[in-house]
Amino acid sequence: MAKFNFLKSHIGNLDEGVELINQFYWHVEIKSVKGKWYVKAGEKTVLEADSRDEVDTFLYGMSLAYSVIPDYMVKKFREDFFIE
Repeated sequence: MAKFNFLKSHIGNLDEGVELINQFYWHVEIKSVKGKWYVKAGEKTVLEADSRDEVDTFLYGMSLAYSVIPDYMVKKFREDFFIE
């Protein structure tokens, strides 16, 4: 089992991590079908995994990468690339 050392201090929880990722228009969704786990970005599958732990590890890494981006830069990105 993975230990997410910076989850609480940098992200909060994995649901908040997905919200952070989605601020960059990834449109992440997690689905489980017949024992397989899928992380979709819009219509594309970006991860297929055998366990939820693998999915959580992937989301943690992606969230952690985005967590270091200052809020003003996130805001500027969203203003410059706003998609309706």
